[in-house]
Amino acid sequence: IAGNSWALSMDMGSYPDLASLGNIPISGNTNDDGIQVTGSVLAGDMVWHDLNIDFILTASSSIQSTASLTIEPGCVVKFENGIYMAVYSELNALGTLANGVLFTRRHTDDQWYGLHFQNGSEGLLTYCTVEHATRYNSASGVLLTETDIALENCTLRENSYGLSANNASPTLLNCSIVDNINYGLYLTGASTPVFGSSLAEWNNIQNNGSGNPDRDLVNGTADIHARYVFWGTTSQAAIQDLIHHELDDELLGLVYFSPWTNEAHDQVFEGGVSPVPESDSPVLPTAFGFPPNYPNPFNPTTTIRYELPYDCHVRLTVYDLSGRLVDVLVDRVESAGFKSAVWRPEGLSSGVYFCRIEADGFSRVMKVALVQ
Repeated sequence: IAGNSWALSMDMGSYPDLASLGNIPISGNTNDDGIQVTGSVLAGDMVWHDLNIDFILTASSSIQSTASLTIEPGCVVKFENGIYMAVYSELNALGTLANGVLFTRRHTDDQWYGLHFQNGSEGLLTYCTVEHATRYNSASGVLLTETDIALENCTLRENSYGLSANNASPTLLNCSIVDNINYGLYLTGASTPVFGSSLAEWNNIQNNGSGNPDRDLVNGTADIHARYVFWGTTSQAAIQDLIHHELDDELLGLVYFSPWTNEAHDQVFEGGVSPVPESDSPVLPTAFGFPPNYPNPFNPTTTIRYELPYDCHVRLTVYDLSGRLVDVLVDRVESAGFKSAVWRPEGLSSGVYFCRIEADGFSRVMKVALVQ
């Protein structure tokens, strides 16, 4: 296949299977740097495999409410000028430590819009890098609108904004939001991101805003707890200058950033003055919560977290795809607070399972993936 504009062109409703690995001859064509993805609407469930060839979006695309797209480890997704990907249902980009997933511009002068997760959408990004979304001054590598997704071991860098969230509650674990041009983490409305609960669940938020103050984190209207973050400094006063919140604007919520970490994430620093809560005044959840498990996919264990605003009976169970009960993790009265349970499956095969929490009328279900 030679002498054409593209060797292979497809829309969002198509994908080459694994048998295509090494069998797509892109050289000898005008565009010899990847597979053209012409955008359009994805209405089914699709998987993009790593074929050692880049996926190049030349038109904006959307993943509709009945669809899902899974991007496997090693994939590179590039965007031409003015292009974005909108998610109305589910996008899972499942990189690994050895083989991440990259979302970036096609050419050095291309300016794309970023990944847009819309109201009610779902997603999990693991070991992903999202970079160079600079189409306009507030273009975000990841933009969330009234949705809760999880980012684990991800890097958001050199975008106009790293991550923007409006009335959203993303989970951030072992992520780096660094070197973004205007802002790092920009929250509006009652956004309440979930940060780590230990040194092992650190985040890096630093060097955003081109050296201007108050640019690493801009808070919305809710009080939030940005724990176990390295801010590029361990000085409490310096960290305060990197955050824009109630102390700078009375219409915003407070950011409680104690404890914070050093660059190596092996040391904890604490403070006892506003806006850092006193160490002898434990912070309790204001509502029931069921954030995504970590890690996911997992092997051999994963941690299921949940939040209780008051003492109550909790039942935490796991079911397989057929609806069969396979494990009971918790079935007792528990005190208020941020809780967790470790699931170590025994005798179960790889696949998707469903974890369900029931607590005083609160009920939620989430998908967990076991990989043997």
